[in-house]
Amino acid sequence: MTVSEAVKALRKRLRKKQAEFAVMLGCRANTVSRYELGNFAPGPLMLMRLLQIADAAGLADAPEREAFMREMETQYDRGLFGGGKNLEEAVALMRPLTVELQRADEIMEVLPEAKRRDYGFRQFVPAVAHIIEACRTVDQSVSDILQLWAAHATKEETPRIFRDALGFLRAQLWPRVPAPPDHSETDVAHAKKLPIQAKP
Repeated sequence: MTVSEAVKALRKRLRKKQAEFAVMLGCRANTVSRYELGNFAPGPLMLMRLLQIADAAGLADAPEREAFMREMETQYDRGLFGGGKNLEEAVALMRPLTVELQRADEIMEVLPEAKRRDYGFRQFVPAVAHIIEACRTVDQSVSDILQLWAAHATKEETPRIFRDALGFLRAQLWPRVPAPPDHSETDVAHAKKLPIQAKP
């Protein structure tokens, strides 16, 4: 069984549509489709998530789980992830991330269905779970920023303002906190055009 076949088989075992399975994985429905079509393979963290879902469903000895583990081994051998002397150690180092995913699941469970399906919330909740698990404290400014979003989320210009602020923060913290690969170059380039001090 290939990893693409395993993703589809696990989803069907759980009797989930692609959109529903995407909610469980914390990704977009078209990402699930691309996994199942074999357009690209899940990365190490997503494989850990698939293993976690399979184990929770009582599928510890299922062929799907074996396929996910083979793919993990292949990616480790190709140097796509590391951090340990062998695959077992590398997986052990990633296990704390699954704790964050479990906490994120607990938060998602209390949300209304519409918010559980929303891509923004599916990205936001794991980030909150990561902060809860990884940080000893949270600066008041972080809470203030979230309150600003809550107060102004319905305004058309708010997403642009927050993205501009994100670009500025990334530029100030770079390279100590690398930006995600999707938008880092765009955001940093844009941030360099922003004034360092806010206008009075």
